[in-house]
Amino acid sequence: GGGGGPKMQFSFGGGGGGPFGGERSGPNLFGQKDPHIMELTKESWKSTIQEDTVRRNVLVVFYSPGCDECDELRDNFQEFAQKFASPGYIQAAALNCGKHGSICKKEDWHSPPGATYYGPGEVVMKHSGGLSYKTLSSWSQRVMADFCMGLSRVSQVQAWIAADDTVPHVIFFSDRKSTPPLLKTLSLEFKGRAALGIVLAGAEASLTERFEVKRRPALLHILDEETLRSVSFDKEFTKEALTRFISRAVGKHRSTAGATLRELTPARFNAGDCASSDGKFCLLLFSIPGKAGAESRDIFRGVAQQLGRDQQPIKVFFVQNAGFMRSFGSLQPGAVLLYRPKRGRFKLFDGDSSNIDAISAFVDSAVGGGAPLPEKLTSAPSWKDEL
Repeated sequence: GGGGGPKMQFSFGGGGGGPFGGERSGPNLFGQKDPHIMELTKESWKSTIQEDTVRRNVLVVFYSPGCDECDELRDNFQEFAQKFASPGYIQAAALNCGKHGSICKKEDWHSPPGATYYGPGEVVMKHSGGLSYKTLSSWSQRVMADFCMGLSRVSQVQAWIAADDTVPHVIFFSDRKSTPPLLKTLSLEFKGRAALGIVLAGAEASLTERFEVKRRPALLHILDEETLRSVSFDKEFTKEALTRFISRAVGKHRSTAGATLRELTPARFNAGDCASSDGKFCLLLFSIPGKAGAESRDIFRGVAQQLGRDQQPIKVFFVQNAGFMRSFGSLQPGAVLLYRPKRGRFKLFDGDSSNIDAISAFVDSAVGGGAPLPEKLTSAPSWKDEL
């Protein structure tokens, strides 16, 4: 490929017979002494590059055996593998074009050596620069698949959490200006199971202060989207330790998914939460926004946790929209009700709204009693005006 920085000049002995020196077979450049570099065969090419594409994260060096500067290429790629493949950031592989010329040609390496990054899905990036360690390392970090969400403000964090309730949200405070390769790798490996956010150097100081981060790097699992209460990672920043921490976050999220208080927003409603197609019960608190309603939301947070422990199939939300509240009649902020959207029926709680046990007992009685909820909605809830 053309352009793209300084190139190492490689010449191939043997001459004649096409781009691979007559496609003469020669020994592999890497062997058992290179545990972090996979020498690809026709079979492993198929399984590693062609079939396993969902979380694919592989840098492949294509080479022709017997080249004048193969020793230099081997040293450079060995160093790359030691610093990037060994810690688990990326998989390093090599293909001998003398043995597998047809694959090299198909991958558009008619004049090896060269390198290609194979990421998830359709991501394939051909490297057009040199093959020094410095060039390979900086290029691979730039093109690696990255599913981290960049975050710089508190409001951004809260919107990011609210956008997907199905996964835990883990946030990384970095002292760097770009996403470290380890985080990129973890974001790919946990894609669909955990959401990873990153706060780079230069983000608003208020974000660091809100999470009480005293030094970077720092990693936190956010437990509550409103208060941003979190649990911190306190081990060495190795891939193995970070993987364990994020895996525990995934497990905790699955076990407590119904035991958290969330805001019922238009986005959540449109995605199906407490909408007319939702067959689950919704316990709703109509809360005044900001500090004025914070105390009632704290009490409701305790209700959500208690119902989660009791394994009740209840979604617990607070609502800060006057139009939605008016759908249930002339209620006041602070009102609590149990709503069954699919039936269009609800029941207002008329007890002490500061008593967690009383609210939980109200839910148990209404859900376990078998009778339909007494009140019927006359029209579907709409979203107008904050409380």
